Amino acid sequence: MFRQNSPYQGFLDRLNDLHPNLKFTAEVGPSTLPFLDTAISLPNIDDGIFTSDVYRKPTYTGLLLNFHAICPFKWKLGLIQCLLHRAYSITSNWSLFVEEVDRLGKIFADNAYPSQLFTTCVNRFLSKKFEPKPTSQVNEERVETLFVVPYIGQASVTFGNKLRKLFKSELFIDIRIVYTSFKVKDYFSLKCRTPLPLVANVIYKFQCSRDANLTYIGKTKRHLVTRVREHGTSTGPSAIREHLKACKTCQTKYSVGSFTVIDSARNDLQCCIKEAIHIKRAKPILNTQLSAQGMSYFLDIF
Repeated sequence: MFRQNSPYQGFLDRLNDLHPNLKFTAEVGPSTLPFLDTAISLPNIDDGIFTSDVYRKPTYTGLLLNFHAICPFKWKLGLIQCLLHRAYSITSNWSLFVEEVDRLGKIFADNAYPSQLFTTCVNRFLSKKFEPKPTSQVNEERVETLFVVPYIGQASVTFGNKLRKLFKSELFIDIRIVYTSFKVKDYFSLKCRTPLPLVANVIYKFQCSRDANLTYIGKTKRHLVTRVREHGTSTGPSAIREHLKACKTCQTKYSVGSFTVIDSARNDLQCCIKEAIHIKRAKPILNTQLSAQGMSYFLDIF
């Protein structure tokens, strides 16, 4: 980034003279350059001085974790401390930090946080930054065991405190309670499920309608309905097609519904690996018959 009227042409010419195959171009930009969460400004380029401040996109709405959200209170305090630490780390001078704290106060107020709570967190944060640090002392390492508790309100906090005391008094074990919350996606799917005939990159299982012991496991990177159609009509080797010739019941009922998806993958290589693992574990009879005819279903990794 170069500012207007900046003497960059000489530097640009020197770069382009390094090698005939290297050609650099320059673009005259504004006085502020955003990078991740930081806005770097060049108020006085002649002195080589720059300032940094917290950057927010123009589309930023100021939406944060609401104070009335059902989650542990420590999470809300941690959010305030996190944004204060970010402001303190990014801003290059005290005045910019104060301006950022004022902005954070308005943002948290819009998300229903009490102003007194935010002020208390700011004072606590600054006290830790500027109070003299105690001399380091060698302490014994404290081993804690994490214990996950679903958070449903104050009842979870009470349960966690009792559980911590019980482990300490009875088993002499220090445990740390970690709360987990629930999201809407845990109860409802936000996307429509792909119909069974249109799933791809899956491992499927075929099962005989008369004998549940006769099964076949395969994989496909295309739509399942395409692979099902190939098993029934293609001329290549297929254990399922040979089984349909011998079983009239399966032949009359043969459709996509005769197949179940037992696993999925991201690409064809993962499909091959997972197919080999499932075949190794289940040992389906129809796959074994196909292998006996010279078709190996084992995956060669090495």
